[in-house]
Amino acid sequence: MDPNDKELIQLHRTFFWQSEKIIKSDSWDDLDMLFETLPSDHMHVSDKSSMALIYADPKMREAVGGLTKSEIHERFLEELPKRVDLENFQRNVEITTEFVKRGNKHEVGILFQHMNLDKDPNADFEWYVSFMKLSDKAKGIFTLDFKVKFLDKYQNKFMKLIALDEFVHQNMDKFQELTAREIEIMTLLAKGLSNQEISDQLTIAKFTVDTHRRNIMSKLDIKRFVDLIRFAEAFDLV
Repeated sequence: MDPNDKELIQLHRTFFWQSEKIIKSDSWDDLDMLFETLPSDHMHVSDKSSMALIYADPKMREAVGGLTKSEIHERFLEELPKRVDLENFQRNVEITTEFVKRGNKHEVGILFQHMNLDKDPNADFEWYVSFMKLSDKAKGIFTLDFKVKFLDKYQNKFMKLIALDEFVHQNMDKFQELTAREIEIMTLLAKGLSNQEISDQLTIAKFTVDTHRRNIMSKLDIKRFVDLIRFAEAFDLV
């Protein structure tokens, strides 16, 4: 994985986590003030039950007609057919529905959205990577959108990067249980060395390598060697 790609995903995730933590309330004034401090292109909040839009940042409101709070959802629905790639939108609705069903307030959901939020309703669609989280403070699904160039060409790569990043977050506690020696042996295993070759290289008994290997598999809660490879790749050991 290109380090720059990893840094991009992590940077956006960090901005998202930090911004959600400093939400003061669900008032539009507070949310507007927060949006002005963020590097995201757009920010919005949707109702967890109906998924109705209950807040949109000032740029988004202006783009679709200077929406007020009372009319935001109705007007946005009117604009929707000409503002989004409907097939992409429907897929994202399904992803968001499953995300809400899981109800995990610590989970960060990720969407790729193909839409036009320009003032010109006839402008071309653009790709955005969006991070979402169930937020008590915002009283809904809090979402930040980051514009991404060339996503048509690189969407599969981004999906793989994000899946890998999610794997790291989900398994960080397990990985941190490994000792320095176990990580060293895991690295050599992932590079294709046999237990005997590792024994010779580290000048330790093969029985010791066998024991370390069993402990590694146990701590990571895996049974297949291919899963060990996945951990090694995700945590940049190879």
